[in-house]
Amino acid sequence: MMVTLKDVLRLIVGQKLDDSRALQSTNEADDKDGFGPIRTTQRSPETRPQTEVGTAHRCIIEACVSFLAVVPILQSTSGEPTRDKELAELVLNSNDKFHLVASIFFNKVAHRLLNLSSNNLQQFLDKIEQLLTQYNYSRSEKMQALATQVLDSTLHLWLQDSVKSSDVGEDIRVLCRWISDILREDKIRSWRLRDLVVRFLDRYLAMDPKQAAWPISEDGLEVLPANLLPILGADRDIRVRFRVAVVNARLFSIARDIGCEPLVLYNTIKQRLTIDLQVRLMNSLP
Repeated sequence: MMVTLKDVLRLIVGQKLDDSRALQSTNEADDKDGFGPIRTTQRSPETRPQTEVGTAHRCIIEACVSFLAVVPILQSTSGEPTRDKELAELVLNSNDKFHLVASIFFNKVAHRLLNLSSNNLQQFLDKIEQLLTQYNYSRSEKMQALATQVLDSTLHLWLQDSVKSSDVGEDIRVLCRWISDILREDKIRSWRLRDLVVRFLDRYLAMDPKQAAWPISEDGLEVLPANLLPILGADRDIRVRFRVAVVNARLFSIARDIGCEPLVLYNTIKQRLTIDLQVRLMNSLP
């Protein structure tokens, strides 16, 4: 089953199977009951609606990756997250479906079902950096979301002291600085993506309240999470503002770690609170 599901993944992402293995699988299917393969008339992917094909691919990829992640854990006595170098390489080489497959893959990493070595993490960071340097991908909300998800899903890995001082740690800081800059410069158009970044910053502060692993912008401006979150209290979307209101309240529990007096922090948050609702209410009164 493990081999078969990896072959299914390869077919979905457009990779070619080994000829001998593909022929063997076909012969086994033909000879199982003594009859030839069943032939049915189906619509080709080109004639199906794009949304139908995309949904089907997502479901298949989700099922395959879940099986490949969970079954080795159930078979082991240690219960450690699955390490599968071949699966990681398959995701890295998924071509135009990289975003889709990687998103599902890192969801399993976040739930500690899959584990990544430092080398594998470095390969994913190199891949994302390569894509983000291309104009089409640098402004893509899907790629921005994937970059944020990779950082969020691997927090437990790159916050380790051994990783922070390595090349992987340096690449992580470059990606964190990039996320901070596009957020501070209001280059994230989707409210869902801004909400995703806020949740990531919240989890980061819970694990590293001193913000020791976060970089400082080269232009000297503060881009630390504890400084970015109060600014987002004035976000143009009320859904993000509600999210930030809850997250900012947790900043008081780590005020000493971030080097800020509670009263100063309170005033900083208060200055960014929107007054639109109050103004509209006053204007509506007789």
